[in-house]
Amino acid sequence: YVTSSSRPSSSTVTVQMKLGSHPDVALAEVLSKVQGVRGTLPDASKDPVIVKGTGQQFAMMYISMQNPNMTKEQLTEYIERVIRPRISTVEGVANVQVFGAQEYSMRIWIDPVRLAARGATAVDVLTAINNSNFLSAPGNTQNEYVVSSITVHSTLQTPEAFAQLPIRSTDGQVVRLRD
Repeated sequence: YVTSSSRPSSSTVTVQMKLGSHPDVALAEVLSKVQGVRGTLPDASKDPVIVKGTGQQFAMMYISMQNPNMTKEQLTEYIERVIRPRISTVEGVANVQVFGAQEYSMRIWIDPVRLAARGATAVDVLTAINNSNFLSAPGNTQNEYVVSSITVHSTLQTPEAFAQLPIRSTDGQVVRLRD
């Protein structure tokens, strides 16, 4: 079925296809029909923009997660690191969004005098943090008989982990964030 809406300088036509319709065939048919009426549009009008969608605008499923043994930040981190990548790889999943996320954050106060005394700069600190603190979802490795998940623990999780972070190394002396 077809629905449309218009307002000054803009019109939207939405074509809903039957379940099981091949999106590329439907897109070709729509393109053909649009080209057929293009000549009847006002001369000043821009070329129509055609976007193929597969129901991505509407959620097909909502999943709620909670864990009484985790903080909201820990649960969010677990969802982003483990759950979201796994669901994203399921065939037919177009998009995964996380609502209500509580992201973990760490505030780091830099003493520029102490930093300079150790031959380091704020840029060194920023570079070290960015290089060591990231989310990774490498996926799976498999052969004919076995599928194994690959897990990378790359995110700094605790104040202690941040404190141990090496910032700079000169002549065998390592300057850590705690210094």
